[in-house]
Amino acid sequence: MADDDDYVDDIEVTCIEDQRIIMLTGEIDERKAQQFIRYLVLLSSQNPAEHITIYISTYGGDMYEMNAMYDAMCLAKCPIHTIGIGKVMSAGVLLLAAGDRRSIAEHTSIMMHQVNTEVYGTVTDLSIEVKHTKALQDTMYKLYSKYTGKPIKQLETDLKSDNYLTAQEALDYGLVDEIMSSTTQLTKIKKRRRR
Repeated sequence: MADDDDYVDDIEVTCIEDQRIIMLTGEIDERKAQQFIRYLVLLSSQNPAEHITIYISTYGGDMYEMNAMYDAMCLAKCPIHTIGIGKVMSAGVLLLAAGDRRSIAEHTSIMMHQVNTEVYGTVTDLSIEVKHTKALQDTMYKLYSKYTGKPIKQLETDLKSDNYLTAQEALDYGLVDEIMSSTTQLTKIKKRRRR
């Protein structure tokens, strides 16, 4: 029998294998990222021609783990349909934007911001950490620019502080392709080049 931690982890990254659905909820950390990647690789290897649907409802989390999940999505051979539901914040927003088809539920909240970091140590360590964090942030801006079509200068301004968007605002910003409703038709999804 699984202990309580395993039970919680199973709830926060769930795979409905026969329907090719992955559900990502809760804070993104190393354990959830590893589980997410395992599910993605499993479903992609089973049928590279059939799309995977990823439901995302997260406050965000670790930038390194988000990068690993993003790279796994890019390496997947099959098309990916991302759906934002409830709240999609911080690191979760890029995952939502990176889908081949990107949808959002009507009452979902989006929040984007700069890369956060906790820095400790000597002055030398601090300067190294700041330089590294700046590089991570520059990469994030480039990816957001790619998926939204927004210039990097605008992204730098928009993400200086927490930037909350409604579903309609996320659509207008270019983070998603559609607002889903009960009448949304799930048509065939084509793989597009993410990199």
